[in-house]
Amino acid sequence: MNKPVEELEKIGDQFTVLMICPVQKLQNTINDILNFLAKNNMPGIYVSFSKPYKTLEKILKESNINTENLFFIDCISHSVNEPKKDNKVLYISNTGDLNGLGIGITQFMETIPGREFLLIDALETLLIYNKPDTIAMFVQSLINKSSKFDMRTVILTPKGDKELIDKIGMFFDKIIEVE
Repeated sequence: MNKPVEELEKIGDQFTVLMICPVQKLQNTINDILNFLAKNNMPGIYVSFSKPYKTLEKILKESNINTENLFFIDCISHSVNEPKKDNKVLYISNTGDLNGLGIGITQFMETIPGREFLLIDALETLLIYNKPDTIAMFVQSLINKSSKFDMRTVILTPKGDKELIDKIGMFFDKIIEVE
């Protein structure tokens, strides 16, 4: 078992974790985390800033990750082409619109029955559209919602913007650095 998953296992049933991960290890780390979080068919929400839904679905299935109980928020397909509608996927038309993204995440949180998890990849991507202070307020809001819904939450960001990490780090139960 890898170190990030071992760290998650030690935390407990409900947690918020910021995981700082090198870009080249991001997808493998995501796969490992999803295998851990989705065991026992626990439903989850996967917010992607790095890959379109169709690409993610293919990668996850090739990695033998069950996507049946995953709901996706695709923050990238809008820029590629006109996405088709799907009840397991919410396409965000403007990645810079954190209010719209927050509403979408909340809608999934409210409609998924029982215990669930939230996984967000490549948070640093939001810096293209927003200032660090704005992203920090968004993350704080997500953490509050996660606590309200008793969720396991993992937000990944590549090593990079120290200012962003400094602003959001205090909101998490734990920060894990992937080597």
